[in-house]
Amino acid sequence: MSTDTLPLKHPNAPDRVLLVDALRGFALMGLFLVHSIELFELYWKYSVESKVHDVIFFLFAGKAYAIFAMLFGVSFFIIMDRQAQKGINFRWRFLWRLIVLFGLGTLNSMVYSGEVLQVLAGYGLILVLVYGISNRWLLILSVVSLLNIQLIYHHFTAAAGLPGANEQPLSWTIYPQCLEAWSTVTSMWEVMKFNLTTGSFAKWLFFFEGSRGFQLFGLFLFGLVLGRMGFFQHPTKFLRARKLAFVVAILAAILFYALKQNIAHLDKTIWAE
Repeated sequence: MSTDTLPLKHPNAPDRVLLVDALRGFALMGLFLVHSIELFELYWKYSVESKVHDVIFFLFAGKAYAIFAMLFGVSFFIIMDRQAQKGINFRWRFLWRLIVLFGLGTLNSMVYSGEVLQVLAGYGLILVLVYGISNRWLLILSVVSLLNIQLIYHHFTAAAGLPGANEQPLSWTIYPQCLEAWSTVTSMWEVMKFNLTTGSFAKWLFFFEGSRGFQLFGLFLFGLVLGRMGFFQHPTKFLRARKLAFVVAILAAILFYALKQNIAHLDKTIWAE
């Protein structure tokens, strides 16, 4: 390779973790494809059966979101660790970065209400608070969050017909208003005002009421632990663990998919007997 084709690098630039950058690029590509296929929310008002939609959602919908959220925790560790090596407590500076990110996300959400950077910045405050906790407790909190205990509890209470358990979440009652507004409003200024108020409220309520908020919390913490372990900085060191995790993930995906199909066809009265 000739010298004029080598990538330029500033001598004071920090070393990049290439595996993290590659995974983040994959996640961003997946998120873009998913949002494009869902017509940036309007698909849920004008949905049509499409194999392309099904394939894109199967390949990227949950995976890209999970990878991006997990890498947020990894990146947090990398930033904090590099500053700590210089003897700098970077918590307040990172908090300021989150505030800036929240502001940028809010501006972007005025155009596209489903924008997630605003939510990542908000939930990112958790990382600043738990940074000093040991890996054991971080993993415990991560697993508990990812198990979505609140949804499991809600499933059984709804199947048993307990009062209020089968009522729609508040966010579900607001989103029809959002879909109507996004599909009928012709003024860009009206869209931006709507997204800044009702659209943002519906999004945050969706994360709070459902599993997304707990998933973010769990994935952030899991990414923080992986960062501490050097899982992405030294991938060959964890080659055996990665192969084992891949096999377990495939088997778990098959198991949970089959379980989902069976639960979906159960009569709710079975739980009330």
